[in-house]
Amino acid sequence: MPIPPPTPQAQTGGVQAGMRVSGALSRLPDLHTVPLSGPALEAAWAEVATTLPIYSPKVESLSLGRALLTLTPDAARELARALNGRIGLAGTRELALLAALNSAPGEVQTVTDASAFRHALPLGVLRHVGLSSTMHERLHWLGLHTLGDLAHALARVHAAPDPRDPADPGRAPRRRGGR
Repeated sequence: MPIPPPTPQAQTGGVQAGMRVSGALSRLPDLHTVPLSGPALEAAWAEVATTLPIYSPKVESLSLGRALLTLTPDAARELARALNGRIGLAGTRELALLAALNSAPGEVQTVTDASAFRHALPLGVLRHVGLSSTMHERLHWLGLHTLGDLAHALARVHAAPDPRDPADPGRAPRRRGGR
């Protein structure tokens, strides 16, 4: 089972996100691993949620581990450092969530140009908001790696003539008969 983003101390010892637990323990034999379970996650999130109003008067908990806050850039940096969390700052809730998912633990990603951000956003980030791993693999196989790649591919598909449209002059003639 791959480990989630490790603490800065574990990273100093050579542990990286995505490593197997056995690999992390081989680098740091004294490493303490905590299995992620429903009750433990809920308790940890409840503790974190009590500290969020310190940083913002507006807090909306979306789900376990995700909340929307109205933050200043300084408060966002402080919160990211304090919780080793992923923080996104943007003009809309949706872009802020995508920016947070695209940031590294303990860092803030600020979106100033929404169009450029969306264009360069890796498709892997969308797995956190509903894109299945199978669909991600298929898109990757097609050479689509960013949201911009996907948008361009969809534009090409929509611009292509529909071979089923009888009004389309480029349509292939329909065969009659048994074959």
